[in-house]
Amino acid sequence: MAVALRPRRAAADAFVLVVPEYNRSVPGPLSLTGGVRAVEHLRQVSAEFHAVGMKDAVLFPRVLEHYDAQGRFPAEPEGPEAAAKFMLDQLLWWALALRDAKSVRPYGV
Repeated sequence: MAVALRPRRAAADAFVLVVPEYNRSVPGPLSLTGGVRAVEHLRQVSAEFHAVGMKDAVLFPRVLEHYDAQGRFPAEPEGPEAAAKFMLDQLLWWALALRDAKSVRPYGV
């Protein structure tokens, strides 16, 4: 699947990774894909690929407590909504800035 996504990632100005935390890091089956410690580790891994990471992230601590009695995840959990807007606003700024910069001087040239 990661290979199939490669052309889409390469063409994108920005993207968001959504992953669980496993054993205080990134899950083994996911090569680049968070809980608090997983995000910290993912930043280190992403830097090796020259990715610009956002300082802020949207986290769901104690994720199992977010599900209701029927096993549904609320469509709009209260705390993460503001964090998501803040992070996505940062992501948009970086995406536009990097797109403009790449149009003047492509990365790696």
